[in-house]
Amino acid sequence: MTDRARTRGSRTGARARGNRTVGRPAASPEWLPGSPRTLLVAALVLVVLAAASVPVLNIAVYSPARTVEQYLHAVADADAGRALGLLDAPNAQWRTLTDEALQNAPSLPQDIRIAHTEVDGDTATVTARANLANSTQELTFDLVRLPATWGLWNRWVIRADDWPHLDIAVDGSGTAEVNGVTVPVTDGPVPVLFPASYNVGFSGDYFRADAVHVDVTGPAQTHEVTLEPEPTDALRDAVDEAVRAHLDGCAEQKVLMPTGCTFGYETENEILEDPTWTVEEYPAVTLEESGSDLRMKPAEAALTVRTRERDIVTAHAFDIEEEIRFSMTATVLVDGTAVRIVPSQAGKTLAG
Repeated sequence: MTDRARTRGSRTGARARGNRTVGRPAASPEWLPGSPRTLLVAALVLVVLAAASVPVLNIAVYSPARTVEQYLHAVADADAGRALGLLDAPNAQWRTLTDEALQNAPSLPQDIRIAHTEVDGDTATVTARANLANSTQELTFDLVRLPATWGLWNRWVIRADDWPHLDIAVDGSGTAEVNGVTVPVTDGPVPVLFPASYNVGFSGDYFRADAVHVDVTGPAQTHEVTLEPEPTDALRDAVDEAVRAHLDGCAEQKVLMPTGCTFGYETENEILEDPTWTVEEYPAVTLEESGSDLRMKPAEAALTVRTRERDIVTAHAFDIEEEIRFSMTATVLVDGTAVRIVPSQAGKTLAG
């Protein structure tokens, strides 16, 4: 081997030895990114961080105050479903009060603030303040803690066993309208969400009642609402039609005293031909309440009777054409969409 070759080999070996001396040690395969040990350590770190965050989240996010705040904002947003989801046991009847009932509310809560929270084991009391109908209301909620989600995060819900109701009474109807939503009133008081304002009224084909305004500001409140329905123009028109049909039916009878009618023609003479009647004037229909009954006010009507008579004394025969005027009144009966009248005269009710 020549001296040049020995020198080149010596330099190459030195370079190699130098690299092994100053270079980094190679990473162990078990700590490479994506290795099982690395993933296990990362998972353990996440578990530790999550466990450490649970108390903080339970205080700041999953707290009784936060539940009340979410409920009040749900009501303010007219989101009845979200509000009901924060109650412990909402009644199925509450589903009649949907988003529409809140969307049509005269007033919903604004400027919501949590004032005070007291926690006693699995129960809590939260006091909040909100503006309703331009007035600041103080609201108190009782809450209960449910089993934690995944055993970690608290679940607080508002107790609904003592909830505000509307006790609605409507003469002659089994339903009423709460903020435009039809609700049954025969099943007892209707639960409502609070704080909110409600217009309670009734509007049917034949009767309607002016809305009564109610501000519901807290639990354990039962607001009694009495509606006094009044007849509509549609009912007056239906009664007018029934009165005309009644008189027309009376006029078809070829007798002097039509059966079930409030008029007739009396004579001692012999009748030579069947009488005929013609309605000349129908009564003007005006409705009024009489005790628990609905009546048509007395109004004047007129019919003309035509016949031929023979005088029982002189035996003289002659034609009769006489206008009969009388005052007509009647009791009005409404059964669903059917309207009928029972005429009366001189305190005596005739067959209707």
